[in-house]
Amino acid sequence: MLKLFFTSFFLSFPLIIVDCSLVLNSVSVILRHGDRNPLYIYPNDPYDETYWKQHGGVGTMTEQGKNRIKIAAKFYRQHYEMLLQESDGTNYQVITSTVDRAIETANIFMKEINKNATFQRNDNMLFMYAKCDKATKLRDDRLNEIAPELLPNNTFMDYLRNKTGDEFTDEDTVKKIRLLFDLADTLKIERDQLNMNVSDWITDKETVKTMSETERKIFAKMSNTPEIQRLRVGLLLKDIRDQMEKNPSQRFYLYSTHDFNQAVLLQALDMYDRLDKINQMPPTYVSSVVFEVFHNETNEQEKWIRFIYRQFLDINGTIMNLDEKILPEKCQDELEFHDGTVLNTGKFCSWQQFTNELLKDLIPDNWDKECQNSSFANKPMWITLMIFITILMSNFSIF
Repeated sequence: MLKLFFTSFFLSFPLIIVDCSLVLNSVSVILRHGDRNPLYIYPNDPYDETYWKQHGGVGTMTEQGKNRIKIAAKFYRQHYEMLLQESDGTNYQVITSTVDRAIETANIFMKEINKNATFQRNDNMLFMYAKCDKATKLRDDRLNEIAPELLPNNTFMDYLRNKTGDEFTDEDTVKKIRLLFDLADTLKIERDQLNMNVSDWITDKETVKTMSETERKIFAKMSNTPEIQRLRVGLLLKDIRDQMEKNPSQRFYLYSTHDFNQAVLLQALDMYDRLDKINQMPPTYVSSVVFEVFHNETNEQEKWIRFIYRQFLDINGTIMNLDEKILPEKCQDELEFHDGTVLNTGKFCSWQQFTNELLKDLIPDNWDKECQNSSFANKPMWITLMIFITILMSNFSIF
C-alpha cells in the first residue's frame, strides 16, 4: 500500500504539520477516450463520407487510440498495483457515456488491468450534450456574448469559406462558432494525428495558429460559468463524493468521458487555469483527471485528496506519461512528508475542504428540475390536461 510519511520539519511557506503516514485509500479516474476519426466532414474535404466508412467510420476510435489506452492502463496497473491487488471485481465501478468510443475505451482499459467490473452508462453525468435545456441556453447565451473574442476576423472567415465550402452564415452565431470548432478539430486530426496528405492551406502556419487558438479559446471560455459547471459536472462530482463516503471498500473508479467534460470539471474545481500554460489546451486523448484519496493511518476518518492531471503523450514516437499535480486555491494547504530519501511538500486537499469548499454550490439539488427540460417542465401541464379531459368525458353519456 502506498504510504506518504509526514514529519514535523518546518519550511518558509504555509504547511499543515502531520505526524503520521497517509495510506492510499481509493482512486477515481475521469478518463477521456482514445484517439478517434473526425466527427465532421466539411463540403470540400477530399476525404468524404465514403472514405471514412472504409476507415472505421466518422468518430470511431483508431488503432492508435486503442494502443494509447492499453499503454495508459498498463501504467495504472503498475502504479496502483498494491491498491488493485487488495480488490476483487466487486470493488470497481465503471461508468461511461453512451457514446461508443467511451464504452470501448472503458472495455479496453479494464481488460488491460485484468479486472472485471459492472458497467453503467450515464450521459447526464458524462456527456456534455446530454439533454439539459437550461445548460444549453446558458452555453448559447455565453457564446453569443463572447463571440467577438472567439471568432477570427472577417478576412480569415472569408478565406475559410473559400477553402472549405462551409457557409459560416452570420444569422446564427452559435452555429457558426460550433462549426468553426468542428472544422478546427477535423483539420487537426487529418493533419497532425493521422498524417494524411492534406492541402497546403491546411498546413499553412497562419491557418494552424489561428485555428488552434480559436479551438483553445472555445474550450476555455464557452462553459466557464458556475451555473453551467453545476449542471454539467455536478452529477459527476456528487457521485465521486458519495462513493468515497458510502463505499469505503471500493478502491477504483473509472469514468469514461469526453474532452469537454474534462475541461468543465477542471474549471469547476479551479484547476484549469492552474495547469502549466502548455497544458491549457483541449484535453488530450486518454488524459485523465485523477482523484487520489488518502486516509490517516492512525485515524481513517481523516482523509486527504490529491488531484492530478495525467496525460499520455506521443513524444518522439514513444507514448509517455506526464503528471501535473494541481492544488486548487480553496485547498491552500500543503503537507510535508518524507518519502524515504528526501523531504518533499505534498499538495493535498483535506476532505472537509473538498466537500465544504470545492463542492459548495456545484451539486444540484434536483438536476432534472434545474435543467428545466421541456418534458419535465411540461409535465404538470399534461397532468392538468388529462384531468380536464377525464372530467369532461365523464359528463357525456355514450349511446
